[in-house]
Amino acid sequence: MADIDAVLERAESETHRLAVGSDRLPRRWAYYRIASLVFGRKAKTIVLFGLRGVGKTVILHQLAAEAISKGLRPIYLRGDRLSLLSINPLHVLEAAAARYDVLLVDEAHYIPRWSAVAKVVHDGFSTPAIYTGSATIDYTLSADLARRAVKEEVFPLPFPEHIMVVRRQRVPSLTGLRDAFLRLDAGALSAWEERLSRYRRFLHEYVERGGFAFFSETGYLQRVRENIFERAVFSDLVGAGRFEISTAEKVRRTIALLASHRPGGVSLSKIAQVVGGRSMAYTVLRILEMLRIAVPVYAWSGSPAVSQRKDPRIYFTTQAVYTAVREEMGMDPDLGVLRETGVFGVLWRLTRKFGGGVFYPRGARKSPDFVLQVRGAQYFIEVGGASKTAAQLRGFKGARVVVRDDGGVDVRGSTLYIPLWLLLFVS
Repeated sequence: MADIDAVLERAESETHRLAVGSDRLPRRWAYYRIASLVFGRKAKTIVLFGLRGVGKTVILHQLAAEAISKGLRPIYLRGDRLSLLSINPLHVLEAAAARYDVLLVDEAHYIPRWSAVAKVVHDGFSTPAIYTGSATIDYTLSADLARRAVKEEVFPLPFPEHIMVVRRQRVPSLTGLRDAFLRLDAGALSAWEERLSRYRRFLHEYVERGGFAFFSETGYLQRVRENIFERAVFSDLVGAGRFEISTAEKVRRTIALLASHRPGGVSLSKIAQVVGGRSMAYTVLRILEMLRIAVPVYAWSGSPAVSQRKDPRIYFTTQAVYTAVREEMGMDPDLGVLRETGVFGVLWRLTRKFGGGVFYPRGARKSPDFVLQVRGAQYFIEVGGASKTAAQLRGFKGARVVVRDDGGVDVRGSTLYIPLWLLLFVS
């Protein structure tokens, strides 16, 4: 017990120190959702996951600060440190849950059988507990804990949060903007365009490198690479004992291959050549999606069952990863890929929230970049520069959208035109 007391005493001191410095960054939307669950006693166990560097740890520090301001006693513990102790991590967490009011466990995926440990704490104590880890934590969540816990994915910064967190600008409530887009309501979108136009000056920096709160720090892109390669690929995959280092190296090579081409420019056969076989290629793509580094977009032909038969296009989940990898390779980012990656991020988050999927049309020589299926509706979306037209959308019946660099909201025939910067506000 003396050893556990010493561990908790050090952790309590660190908790207060980190809480004091946590307000150096504005609080993200995810923080407010989680704080409502914790302090409103709406959930007892919460699991946060997401791409490395998106701010999960900062959210824990801010929750600690909020708990202290409410007269509660939070405790912040790190799973990677607990896994190195001679003491059973379960015994440390049980003691913490018995003594403190809020349990904050970072890097939980390093704790052996962390999901079973979290279930024991959940069943034995009334203390709210929040566990964070890389995106791998979602894939190691047991069915028993999944029934008890609330999962919250923390995404890379969307455009409005980039403005709020990085540029410290107040952004008005965006309630209604997403629904206006999904209705293709040009009148409502024009009103939003006027209301938000002063923020378009941040478009270029966001499209080229946006995604993380440490955007303005020296060595930003180097840190992005460290988060992706050293922490996510090698530390989380290999260090946590899930894959061999040879597999992690194949993931690294695949990331470089994807960054050197357009999203549809790398076939499964090409990936198979790089990683040593088609089976390994599928494994690598599953790992990239699990880590939230890149996501496959499958072909659409009106039937999800048919959609899996053609090679996917692979999109990075944020522009910063693409740009950071290209920089290391001595290559400038491709503006067309940056545009598509930003738009894909919006569509992907919509499907993570509401279900559905993002696809690309197969078969036609001229076709849009994306097919979005969400809320029972279907949208054909083409992305391009200021002069982009609806030529790629001809023959596709339904909701049609052209996203372009410049110009205002407009409707021509059955096609909605929307500027890129305004679409990026849809979150």
